[in-house]
Amino acid sequence: MIIKNQRLYYKKGVVGKEIYMFTANSTLTQSGKLVMGRGTARVVRDTYANIDGLFGEIIDDQEVFGVKFIQHGYQWIGAFQTKTHWQKPSPLEVVEESARQLVWYAERRPDWTFHLPCPAIHHGKRSLQEVLPLLESLPDNVIVYVDK
Repeated sequence: MIIKNQRLYYKKGVVGKEIYMFTANSTLTQSGKLVMGRGTARVVRDTYANIDGLFGEIIDDQEVFGVKFIQHGYQWIGAFQTKTHWQKPSPLEVVEESARQLVWYAERRPDWTFHLPCPAIHHGKRSLQEVLPLLESLPDNVIVYVDK
């Protein structure tokens, strides 16, 4: 893993072999859309049209899913789960499972770059000291952005 002490900015259009990820919960609205109202999830929702609906089609309400990817136009967007309910703190075991799954994907796509905001540290109410050890196994094609 590579850590960058900066904010992750989401690109649109053709981005090549780059996957932009956001931290997610698994709460669905009554209309079946993924709740994406705060933090990086909100930025992604506002950047990519109907992304909340697309993720709502592949995520079950309140499930632990780990990592999910969808193709939006020419690029892939990834959801890195940090919690089930959007209002609650991030359980570390959910972050750990998501990291384990991301290792699996990243190792099988070594020529791709995965851009991940540091999970669970803002709205998840966890500290860097709690979260970074859970991410240590991520390979160097995963860039973790720490926005303080």
